[in-house]
Amino acid sequence: MAEPITILVGKGQQPDGTAPTSESNSALTKTSEPGKPNYQQQAINTALIQAGKQMMMSGMYVYGNITGDYASVQTMNSVMSIGADVLMVAKGGWIGAIAVGTKYAVNFANSFVEQRQNDFANALAVQRAGGIMEGNIYTNGSRGTNG
Repeated sequence: MAEPITILVGKGQQPDGTAPTSESNSALTKTSEPGKPNYQQQAINTALIQAGKQMMMSGMYVYGNITGDYASVQTMNSVMSIGADVLMVAKGGWIGAIAVGTKYAVNFANSFVEQRQNDFANALAVQRAGGIMEGNIYTNGSRGTNG
């Protein structure tokens, strides 16, 4: 009688039962989940959204300079900025969230510095005016007398 034929079917095994050491296993571990963009694609999405937002805002500033309607331009820019931030987080994943968080952290720091500079300028103006405030008029404390 002839020897029976046996066929071994195994995932990731060679006929002798050992796992192959080829690049096929390492290639499988490097791919991301299907439908999920990798970090490079998230960074590209974030950069493209940011560039599009800047182009639209530049166009709105030109419109404001032509028409003189700066209030509407400021409102539209605020709406576009918030929309772009939401889109950046949605499409950019963690990279988009980091970009948006960094943007707001820098804006907060700049606002704090600007407020400190305004407080200093205000204190200097009060000092130059005499330092005593009566109602809404800054005086030097003499109440108009010469002595």
